[in-house]
Amino acid sequence: MNGLTEALDFLSWPTEAVNAVRGALHDLNVPLPAALAQLLALGVFFGLSYFFIGRQRAAKDGLPRLINGIGAGAAAIAGIAIIVSWIDNGLVPRSQQIVGRVDAPGASSFSVDLLDFRGESLAPTVETDQTGAFVITYSPEFADPPNAVLARAPGCGDKRIQLRRAQLLGLRLSIALDCGVNSG
Repeated sequence: MNGLTEALDFLSWPTEAVNAVRGALHDLNVPLPAALAQLLALGVFFGLSYFFIGRQRAAKDGLPRLINGIGAGAAAIAGIAIIVSWIDNGLVPRSQQIVGRVDAPGASSFSVDLLDFRGESLAPTVETDQTGAFVITYSPEFADPPNAVLARAPGCGDKRIQLRRAQLLGLRLSIALDCGVNSG
């Protein structure tokens, strides 16, 4: 199962590219829902694939034919990756909680937050205890998973952890903060 998780993580690059475009549009005050942005990107990727296939068929043998074939394949893979992420999201529902532990030596307290693709808080419900354990509860949205967890503690550096598919499925997260405490 670990190999499948890593393969599906690798196929997330088209979604990350779509989120980069969403972020740029959001900066221009044009918010775009994730599912709609991915649907538009899917159309663009398959349109590019069709375009490159047409150019490949028209090209003579040699380098132009090869380059157009590679372009068609890359665009098709990007589109298929989006479809695979939708299927994966439908077949394997995400947990509504992210569970983990923060190790902050010398810190009296800590906080954690859940961030979206723009780095903004998703305003989740967070429960913590004195041992460093935390539970983040959130409402997952189709095609728009949380992007990262941000941990903070007084006197320690902030640490942002990119979330992978495994953490969204319930694997525990461990975060070690650099609090400048020397153990020698």
